Amino acid sequence: MKKTLMSVFGIFILMGILFLGCDCDDDATLEVTSVTATPATCDPGDTVAVVVTYDYDGDGTLSFTWTASGGTVIGSDADVNWVAPATAGTCNVAVTVFDDDLEDNGNVDIVVIGYSPGDTSLFKVTTGFYPETIDLDSIAISEFGPSYRLADWNDLVSYSGDIEALANSIGILSEPDSLNDCYVKKNGDRWYSLTRHYFIQRHDGTVPGGWLVHDTIDDHFIDLGSWYGMSKRVLCIRID
Repeated sequence: MKKTLMSVFGIFILMGILFLGCDCDDDATLEVTSVTATPATCDPGDTVAVVVTYDYDGDGTLSFTWTASGGTVIGSDADVNWVAPATAGTCNVAVTVFDDDLEDNGNVDIVVIGYSPGDTSLFKVTTGFYPETIDLDSIAISEFGPSYRLADWNDLVSYSGDIEALANSIGILSEPDSLNDCYVKKNGDRWYSLTRHYFIQRHDGTVPGGWLVHDTIDDHFIDLGSWYGMSKRVLCIRID
C-alpha cells in the first residue's frame, strides 16, 4: 500500500513539473485587422507610410515580414515606409505578422500616378486600378495631365474610327478579364443608380449570362454596364 501511494504521489509531482515547465499558450490568437497606406495614391518615387494593426493576446514576441510587388519597403516593424517605383501603376504591399506558433497576413494596394506630357492621344486608359468611389476626373488628370477627363459613353458612340482598332490600341482587350473593362460616365453622370457606377466591357459579340446591358456598340463588341464595389481602370478622353 505504501509503495502504491508513493507511486501515485510521484506521478502527481511529475505532472506538476511538466505543467510548470511547458509554454502553455494554446489559446493565444493573432489576427491582422488592417493594413493602411498614407497616402493611398502617390507620384513615382514618393514615400508612403504603411501601418499594420492587429489583435494579439499571446505572450511571445511578434515579427513582421514585408514584401511589395513594386517599389521598396524600408523597415521591419508594424509601421514601415514604402518608396514608390519610377513607373505608374498599382503596387501591392503585403505583410506577415508572426510569433513562434501563430501567423496572419494582410495587404494594401497603393496607386502610383504620373503622365507623359508628349502623348496627346484622344483616348487613354489608366495604368492604375481604382475604386469607383473616388474622383475619377482627378485620376485622369493625375495620370495623363490637365487636358484629360473621365470619358463619356457618348464619346465612344460618336467615335468615327474603327472601334476594335481603338480598343486594341489603348489596351481594352478581350482577355485577361482584368483588361477588358474601364469606368466611364453616361450623359455626364457617373452613376446608373445610387451605388452602381457605369463601366464598359469588351464582349466581342458574346454577352455573359446575367449581364445587364444599358447600351452597346457594334452588336455587343463593347457594352455599357454598371456595378459597385469594383476596382477598374479609367477610360479618359482629351478635352482640349
